[in-house]
Amino acid sequence: MGFVKLDRQREELKRARRKRDEWIKRVKDLEQKYQESENTCIHEMVHEANVTPEQLSMLLKQLSNGVPDPEQMKAVFVEESSETGKEEEETNE
Repeated sequence: MGFVKLDRQREELKRARRKRDEWIKRVKDLEQKYQESENTCIHEMVHEANVTPEQLSMLLKQLSNGVPDPEQMKAVFVEESSETGKEEEETNE
């Protein structure tokens, strides 16, 4: 009788391991989908804000040090936009 119980437990253990493997795969797939969606969302926000990589870098550096200094950020954004305007003027000439 002991062997019947062992066989039943062995089968239950096999089923549990298969389910575990299926869930591990599902979690990895969901994590990847979430990461892709998060990256897309960030990309869209940066694109909509019309922020250059340099401006984004400056903003993130400011945020890592606490609350960004509005005057310093304004100077960076004004400087960047004036440089972009100069480049466009030179291209149009």
